[in-house]
Amino acid sequence: MLKIPKNFNIKITLYNNDYSFGNGICKLLLLIDEYKSINRACKEMRMAYSKAFKMINRAEADLNCELLVGRIGGKGGGGSTLTPEARELIKFYEKLNQKAKEFVEKEIEELKNK
Repeated sequence: MLKIPKNFNIKITLYNNDYSFGNGICKLLLLIDEYKSINRACKEMRMAYSKAFKMINRAEADLNCELLVGRIGGKGGGGSTLTPEARELIKFYEKLNQKAKEFVEKEIEELKNK
């Protein structure tokens, strides 16, 4: 008899025309919010700054909204903060992921019991 694995993973991507908003960019934006720095978030994720910049630009173009507000460095340093739209998108994405996980957990239990 097959023993069903204990874990599962769901990948959700939000987009209009080009896959633009998934786990990676969501995590990136959360780290930018925490550190107020794209560069620091990239280091934390071990991601090239150029890749992060492309991900953000692609998402902004596809979703037709700005995700970041940046300040140029200099005395006192620069920094980046999330726009209200980015915060709303992250909240929606996290809720959707949670709902999808709950749904799949329920379905797995029902299938196991059949």
